Amino acid sequence: MEDIRFLWARPNQLSDGSRSEGARGTRRGQRPLQRGWYSPNEPSARRRGSRACRDDPWFTALAAPATIALPTICNNARESSVGCSRGKAHPNGQTKLRLFTDSAGYCQNPSCNGPLFPEDYKDHPHIAEMAHIFAAIDGGPRTDRDLTDGERGAYENIVLLCANCHTLVDKTPEAHPASLMAAWKRDHLDRIRRTFGLKIHESRAELRGDLDGLLRENRAVHEATGPDLDYRFNPEAAEAEVWKARVKSTIIPNSNKILLLVDANRHLLTEGEKDTVERFRFHVRGLVLRHLDGQELANTKFPQEMNKLAQ
Repeated sequence: MEDIRFLWARPNQLSDGSRSEGARGTRRGQRPLQRGWYSPNEPSARRRGSRACRDDPWFTALAAPATIALPTICNNARESSVGCSRGKAHPNGQTKLRLFTDSAGYCQNPSCNGPLFPEDYKDHPHIAEMAHIFAAIDGGPRTDRDLTDGERGAYENIVLLCANCHTLVDKTPEAHPASLMAAWKRDHLDRIRRTFGLKIHESRAELRGDLDGLLRENRAVHEATGPDLDYRFNPEAAEAEVWKARVKSTIIPNSNKILLLVDANRHLLTEGEKDTVERFRFHVRGLVLRHLDGQELANTKFPQEMNKLAQ
């Protein structure tokens, strides 16, 4: 049987953190606690700790197995998900899609800008984490107690970072105030728009020229490796792994760039084309949920009308 670690306290120890006779303080500033352990298979005379806790009538049981899973706040790398579980402070699917679109697959910390989709790994992981600018819960980094849960989980309050940068900003909130993180997000999007030439076009032909290469590459990937091919009858086929990898490395990033382009030039689209874009956005959201969030959900098909957008 494994050893049991425990925390114990006598009732005369004070919950405000002050010391009483024989009490030891605690870094948590709550009840002064004493630490020890015992093994159920070990003779009483060899039990370690300040005293044999089971023989102490004032023992306060706070026992747990030796291996303890510590809670994390929005630590997506450890949760194998891009999200965090904070109720209404948890961003919804639409917010996640916007964040990935804005990031273009790169950490939004300008001193990092590392890829969120490392390519040289078998399982094709992503290391993106959604960092709250103002804390998701009171007492967290950069807390604003006036914010509602909905405002804490809103797009405006979240920046997409790699796991290392997320840890850094939350462990050093004084060096990474909310104003700095908001500026990272804004400047990152501006750089992406400049890099990909996301300017407001004056004609549909100009917009089509920017869209054409992205749509062609996605179409080529789908025709060569897509799930409509014969390998769909064998889910363990090597082609299935190739498709999953290309969805993460090509299809989703290209689709996000397409959405950036059409959103910046929405004034050039017809009403029917705007409807097509929204169906495409819903399709991309499904890809993100399935391939990045790991949710085994059925998705809508790619709207073929996108291939003729702005022609």
